[in-house]
Amino acid sequence: MALFCVTVLLVACGESNLPNGSTVVTGPYADFAKDIELNNNTDPIAIVETDQGTFAIELYEKMTPNSVRQFGQMVGEKRYENSSIYNVANNFAIYMGDKSGTAKEDSTIPPVALETHPDLHHDSAGVVGFVHETGSNCVTSTDRETCLKNALNSARSFFYITLAAEPSLDNIYAPFGRVAKGMEIVKNLKKGNKIKLVTIVKRQ
Repeated sequence: MALFCVTVLLVACGESNLPNGSTVVTGPYADFAKDIELNNNTDPIAIVETDQGTFAIELYEKMTPNSVRQFGQMVGEKRYENSSIYNVANNFAIYMGDKSGTAKEDSTIPPVALETHPDLHHDSAGVVGFVHETGSNCVTSTDRETCLKNALNSARSFFYITLAAEPSLDNIYAPFGRVAKGMEIVKNLKKGNKIKLVTIVKRQ
């Protein structure tokens, strides 16, 4: 899977005689990433630099491979560089990745299907998933079932981060990661703030 990784993150289990779950990081993000605690020590990490500070997302590559591939593709195409936080719903979620400044997705980006997993839920602040169409226009559709299915499978590049547990989103939206460090930065982001750069660091 191509994740457009720039920095190397090394698994530290058997080979470096460090305790299980420990990691050794090389490159420009060494100090920032070295103390990140991960749910799965083989998952890659996205380092997100904003104009308000830096945070890290653990990407659930094994449980949501298609979604993580899509996110990696967007990073590789630099679609998040200089993109905007385009909406903040207080105590609910923050929405980001708007490169055009219109709060409208680029319809030329191929969509990724909704990828739920029985072990992934919107059970805390910091859950990360893709934004998709709401299906509100399906009310008057002659084929409402197909219309709703297409809406669920319409995610492209915009993503959200929850600001609290939101179980009502389960099975309608699909987590593909979680904020593993810097949630205080995320909570301080406002509409109009910018993502400057996203870099994925991957273990070997």
